[in-house]
Amino acid sequence: ALAEPGWEGEADTRAALGEMAYRAEDWAGAEKAYEAALEKRPRDPEFLGCLGMARLWAGKFPEARKALELTLAMLESHCRGNVRVDLPRR
Repeated sequence: ALAEPGWEGEADTRAALGEMAYRAEDWAGAEKAYEAALEKRPRDPEFLGCLGMARLWAGKFPEARKALELTLAMLESHCRGNVRVDLPRR
């Protein structure tokens, strides 16, 4: 059963549902679950990166690009590195 709203691990539960949907190649289900996880933990680069990949596989290229670029920016800020990745435009 899903966690009760406000439960501390709700974001992780939603992300686990996203992972199951992703593995089943249910891109819409994965996207919905990762969006729900991000509502609970909006600055989680893992959730955001997974959302970006689900959108990429779903063919939602502009939305995927936005999520993946934000993920890279979050990781760059976290690591204090100087990483820049230019994704191809479509």
